Amino acid sequence: MLPTFIDYLHQKGKLTPEELELIANAAVQKRVRKNQYLLEEGEVSNFVGFVVKAAIMAIPEISIIFFIV
Repeated sequence: MLPTFIDYLHQKGKLTPEELELIANAAVQKRVRKNQYLLEEGEVSNFVGFVVKAAIMAIPEISIIFFIV
């Protein structure tokens, strides 16, 4: 996973070897299996995800706002 991520970072900008090492040391690989979710309803993300290989179904968030007139 990490080489793919590092290659992606190289494409997006120039980072020093020290910066790449800091990112590599902080990165954690997480495997999400079929029917698992990255977040459940009501949870707030405290991470940034990078998908290496997957088939992802994105469901649009629907917000309904009621106005009292």
